[in-house]
Parts: sequence; structure tokens; C-alpha cells
Amino acid sequence: MEGLCYTLVFCVLVGSAAAAAAAVADPHWYPATATWYGSPEGDGSDGGACGYGSLVDVKPFRARVGAVSPVLFKGERAAARATNGAAFGRMAVAGGGGQLRNRGELPVIYRRTPCKYPGKNIAFHVNEGSTDYWLSLLVEFEDGDGDVGSMHIREANSNEWLEMTHIWGANWCIIAGPLQGPFSVKLTTLSTGKTLSARDVIPRNWTPKATYTSRLNFRPT
Repeated sequence: MEGLCYTLVFCVLVGSAAAAAAAVADPHWYPATATWYGSPEGDGSDGGACGYGSLVDVKPFRARVGAVSPVLFKGERAAARATNGAAFGRMAVAGGGGQLRNRGELPVIYRRTPCKYPGKNIAFHVNEGSTDYWLSLLVEFEDGDGDVGSMHIREANSNEWLEMTHIWGANWCIIAGPLQGPFSVKLTTLSTGKTLSARDVIPRNWTPKATYTSRLNFRPT
């Protein structure tokens, strides 16, 4: 199971609204409560709970990171990109961000929409500490469902897909070895069971803390 972020659209009852339709999207709106923390124009999160670290401070996550309840977080398998201090203020009408933040807590309605990272393909960050016997990967920029139900890797010159274990957030690992690259990676989404395989995406001479980008992505419909 997994940790990529759901995209949730919040409609503030005293502010502005946005919406997007897709197969993975829930057509229904649900009531909730929104608040913010941190600096008024900050990210609200020091790395977040998905494992993205400093990525939360740069596009496309910048000002779109937020904490959610356990119901939406699904036990670290998914999280919402929604409201930090900056994004919270942007739900207001033009010029009303400060006034909206001063409310502190607001009634909102929300629904799920597909994740969209224009111009991005799925990438795999090799986490620090990875070795030929313990390989940990962070999944980045997954379009569409935005969640992962299972993840497998395939070693060089092998036809066998080895199942990885979900650690937390968007981090997965496998304990085996010695593991021999290049590695192909297969993702299966949690919500709709879609599968994507990136062949030899992680090279033979991979290194910890490096990020390897595939040529593929799920496409939101």
C-alpha cells in the first residue's frame, strides 16, 4: 500500500471554489473543517508525512501541502495536497487571504480529484542507506490515482517480480540480495488497480540519494 498524495479540492463556504472531474474523482462533495499552521506564507510542513522532504518547498508542491485526518491519510497510504498557510489564504477571493487566515478554522466542502503533474513522469528516489541487500525507493510525481497499492522490482536478467514492502508515506523497500541492477519497477494503484512498468529505470550503477526518472506516467482522464 502506499503514500502518494491525493489531490483534494476545497471549496471554502465564504470564499472561492474549484473542481475537476475524472474517473478516479469522487463526484460528491463532503463537509469538513480546515485550518492552517506555520507562517502565513509558508509550507506548513517540514517535509510532510509522505517522505518528500525538501520537495514540499518547491513546485509543484509549493503552497499545496497540508495535514489531513486519519480517514483521508489511509494509514500513511495517501495524503492530501490541500491547505498550508499560503494555500489556505488562496482559497479566499482576491485580496482576502489575510482575512481568511484570521478566521483560523473554517467549514469547507471537499472532493477528490486526479493528481496532475504537467510535464512530469514518475520518478524513483533511492533513499539514503540503500545497499545491495536493502533497497528503499521513494515514488514521486504519480499522475491519476495518486496512490500505490503494491510495488515490485525486477532485477537484471530476471523474469521474476519481487514484491516490495510499504514502509511509510511514499517509501517502499525490499530486503534481499545481493540485488543486481538495472532494476525495472512496477506500480499498481490502490484505487483502481492500474499497472505501470518502468523498464530498467534504475541503472546498474545506481547510487543512494539519486533520483531516476521514468518515461511513463499514469494519465488522468
